Amino acid sequence: MLNIIIIIFVTIILFTLISISKKKFGENKILSVCKILAITFFSLAVIRNFFNDSFIWVINGGVYGETLYKETDIFHSLVRWLSLLSYMIYPVAVYFSVRIYRNITIYFCLPVAILVLINYEKFIMYFTENSGRAIYLPEIYRRIEFSLEVIIMILIPLILRFVLKHKINIRDKSDWWGLSVIPFMLLIVIPVTLPQSLFGFTNKFMKPLSFENLMWGVTALLIFVLLYFLLRFKSRELRYSFLIFLALYLFYHYNSIYLMDLNLSRLPFQLCNLGAYLILISLLVKKKSFFDFILIGNVSGAMIAFAFPDVSEGMLSFWNIHFYIEHTWVFILPLLTVALRIMPRPNRKSPINFTIGFSIYFIFCVVAGVIINSFVYVEGHPVLNKVNYFYIFDDTVANVIPAIKFVWKYPLVISGFTFYPIYILIIYVLFVGFCFVVNWVYIKLLVIADDHFKLRQIRINLFKERGIYKNKFPKENYED
Repeated sequence: MLNIIIIIFVTIILFTLISISKKKFGENKILSVCKILAITFFSLAVIRNFFNDSFIWVINGGVYGETLYKETDIFHSLVRWLSLLSYMIYPVAVYFSVRIYRNITIYFCLPVAILVLINYEKFIMYFTENSGRAIYLPEIYRRIEFSLEVIIMILIPLILRFVLKHKINIRDKSDWWGLSVIPFMLLIVIPVTLPQSLFGFTNKFMKPLSFENLMWGVTALLIFVLLYFLLRFKSRELRYSFLIFLALYLFYHYNSIYLMDLNLSRLPFQLCNLGAYLILISLLVKKKSFFDFILIGNVSGAMIAFAFPDVSEGMLSFWNIHFYIEHTWVFILPLLTVALRIMPRPNRKSPINFTIGFSIYFIFCVVAGVIINSFVYVEGHPVLNKVNYFYIFDDTVANVIPAIKFVWKYPLVISGFTFYPIYILIIYVLFVGFCFVVNWVYIKLLVIADDHFKLRQIRINLFKERGIYKNKFPKENYED
């Protein structure tokens, strides 16, 4: 209770100081303060993924490491789910002047922040039980870190509402309709622990090319199509800010794996894992040559993951949910960025840009893998374990393509660890070739889409001439 009182007291003091300073510094400076707070808030959430959190074991009858975990805490699962939206909404709410984000921040995230404050001790209980798998911090540090999060979670909506005077326009239907997207946005930011926490453990597996596997791919395509048709005629600021929102979630989501395991093999050096970082960076820097590598490489890599999911536990388990969510958004985000005209389409130089970027990445994987497996790896060590970046140090690819198993005749031993250079080279050639094919098909599909859009414009003009559209008619052109 004392901690809650302290949080309220500190929040009131900070809010009062910021309110008083408005007259002296102006609204722009106050907004700059909000931007700093929002980035700090998001950073604290990401950093928290590296620290102990025993909530990962609230998995409703799940088995992990031959241990059965029966504990359930559905209410707290829901509180965490609702609060997670704030970490992605706050940055876009203060960096973009889009009303929908600020309305959600004030009228949804603020009540959720109060709910988090009320459940403060429950959060701390999970953070300080030394039964997690991440870095353990003493209770005092966890209280300070989470208290800062709660203070900012409450402070930003208060500043937007009472200092910057943003409020919902009750006469504007678009403001009210904007709040209706909250359930959809909550579905997007689903925590990796939520499905098993709510629905329990299952022994049902997703096998390659199974019905469940097919439905996953179909769902990803439907999400892409839905987002495209919802956003294609919106303002550029709304389209771009929503992509940033998705990229922030993907970045946060990938780092949540460190709650379960923190070792060398979990570093983000698999191509799709790296995509969680690179997609966000590409949206911020907007460099086409850099984006070409992400578009061609990550979309192609995600397609392989869809066809051959690398999962080995029940479908609702922590690792499987992480795998589904990560590869879904790694596939959707680059395509959506092009479809919504935030980044240019691929051109003749795109395959060259991809090849250069991928070659640098692949060489890094080879060098890092050889060094770690030969000289750093310690058998039985929880951190210094074996790595298999881009699946070039085991027989995963060979099991899918048995014709290349002849490489086992040409081993190379370095410091007691066996490598297969020809196998590694074959993987490089096969993946680059596959990416070239995917890029060629993608460009052809874009040409077909352009033809259909031209037909749409002709139809609109024809209907106008016939008087079918009287007072309102569809837009003829996309906005820049």
